[in-house]
Amino acid sequence: MGNIISSGYPVSYPNNMDCTYTITKLSGDICWLKITFVDFSLQTSDNCTRDYLEISVGNRFCGNVQKNLVEMYPFATGVNYINLKFITDNSSTSRGFNLAYQLVRCDEFPSSTESPQQITTAEYKYTSSEPETTTGRGRISKDLDIPDADE
Repeated sequence: MGNIISSGYPVSYPNNMDCTYTITKLSGDICWLKITFVDFSLQTSDNCTRDYLEISVGNRFCGNVQKNLVEMYPFATGVNYINLKFITDNSSTSRGFNLAYQLVRCDEFPSSTESPQQITTAEYKYTSSEPETTTGRGRISKDLDIPDADE
């Protein structure tokens, strides 16, 4: 479990950003990435074309997303990572985002081929099939599970 926090959060993120955050699974018993939107406020635009966060290919978020929205993303067969791309243009900025993430084991759902239902919906979400290649800096923090010395 960890958090992904946009640059400058919670004050505001810079213009002209092009960041990729990569979440990697380290074992074959992980099938899902669970993302909880702790706080999310980006510039609003039609079809999320200005400032947006794209999770996996084609799932774009912009504007204001409801607190505690939970989304599940399956790891594609043979792929051990999921990218989150944060793109900003040169116009206005906003607070940014704080996302909590968790890797979920395959046996936590009845079938790893069935996608669990989204728990709530985003105010702005745009789905596109156009992949983008981006690079940049981002910040990912992880909570490490360190056993006590007595264990």
